[in-house]
Amino acid sequence: MKKLIKNNVIKFINAPEKDILSSQTLYEALLTALDMYESCTNENDKVFWEDESFKLANLIKNTQLPNGGFDLGYNFLFGKGLEKTYSKEATTPEVLSVYALYRYTETFGLEKSSFISASIENGVNWILNNIIAIDNYYAIPYAPHTYDKVHITNGVSFAIGALAYYVKDNKKDERAVEVFNGMIEFMYDQLESSVSGNGSYWPYFYQNGSEKEKELINDKVDNYHIAQQLKYHCVAYKLVPTAKNLEIIKLVSEYLFSKIDNNMFIPYTENGNKKSSKIDMWGYTSIIKAFIEVNHILKDEKYIILSKKIVKKVINHSWNGEYFYPILDERFRAFDKNFYPRSDAWVLHSLAHYYKNIERDEEIYKVIFKGYTSISEVNFIGYENHTLSKRKKVFIKLLSGIKRGKK
Repeated sequence: MKKLIKNNVIKFINAPEKDILSSQTLYEALLTALDMYESCTNENDKVFWEDESFKLANLIKNTQLPNGGFDLGYNFLFGKGLEKTYSKEATTPEVLSVYALYRYTETFGLEKSSFISASIENGVNWILNNIIAIDNYYAIPYAPHTYDKVHITNGVSFAIGALAYYVKDNKKDERAVEVFNGMIEFMYDQLESSVSGNGSYWPYFYQNGSEKEKELINDKVDNYHIAQQLKYHCVAYKLVPTAKNLEIIKLVSEYLFSKIDNNMFIPYTENGNKKSSKIDMWGYTSIIKAFIEVNHILKDEKYIILSKKIVKKVINHSWNGEYFYPILDERFRAFDKNFYPRSDAWVLHSLAHYYKNIERDEEIYKVIFKGYTSISEVNFIGYENHTLSKRKKVFIKLLSGIKRGKK
């Protein structure tokens, strides 16, 4: 009975908010459409995916903020007591919008991409304008308009991925090249060796800040974000190869591979002995993309074998014929059956990347097409469960009050 009450309370607190348009939904949907366009041989299919790509590139351009950054689309907590200062505020992980626009240009050529050239330039400038120097390295704050410290390091990896296209084509821009290399050096320095001896990982929070900064962090490890980071280190390496980035790829891929059990389960987060037991599909499926990219570089078939197994798990246990259940339990049973367009966009990009690079299976194509249609029909807007809602704020304050009372 107590467990039932607790679960109902948690479901009420975490109830999703509606009408959310997230930059993540848009850039993941665009990357899905681009991978599918590049995969298709049927002319009608190619026209469909090209049209969708054009539509999404325009949506990304039109939602870009005046300062060149991109807003996630909702409020969220990114540390103890830290949330966005403004209702619309650029955060660093959203520079993957710039990466997606670069991919559009790469796929369709400069002439067809001229409408987004200013958007790309403004996005690159936002990155370079928010870079900070740390010792002999460079980094970028996670939310520079709220907190001017690094705080969460995954934003640096995403900035590396987005900036790689610019650096490849602008090697005479000495500052950009210096910043790019300095961020790779920074991320290499942040790696910590796995206790098991299998590779290295990044802590979720920057561990080497001032005493004041350390008050806002904990020892969390976020395996799903590590997978996303790994993908963009691979992207950067293929565009602008460096020795340190190759070392990052080798160490982090070995760590992630070692964390996945025989049932294809990997905990979302770990903090000391505590491990999460739920599978958030938007992050879990990022392992597919990451390992496909790792195999491109390291030429190790074990990453493809594992990717195939994860794809099978996702389709067998998360796909319901219309959309993907966003959260499963550790036994791969549906825990949350809501339709979250942002979550589905991440899953679809992973499956599209698999379809393009590994297996042109007709059934997988049908899943991707139907899933994409589902998020497109609602204009990429819908429910989202990661928002910092009013009820969550009240709940957090209540918990803080209880904890203070026990001291």
